Amino acid sequence: MKKFITFLVLVLGLGLLVGCSCTDDKEDKTKIVMITDVGTINDKSFNQGTWEGVKAFGDAHKDKVDYQYYQPSD
Repeated sequence: MKKFITFLVLVLGLGLLVGCSCTDDKEDKTKIVMITDVGTINDKSFNQGTWEGVKAFGDAHKDKVDYQYYQPSD
């Protein structure tokens, strides 16, 4: 009986390791989104500075990052 329990624990342990070690080969791009306030992205203030930073980071990491901005309506 001890051999059976040892074997069962070993099989379950190996199954747990194999099940948890699965990796997904799919590489998704990270999405960066900027949502402005009532100002535009060319307001020469906070919105413009933030957008320029997001854009610079996105351009430096083109293969890994997508970026865009949203401006709410009134």
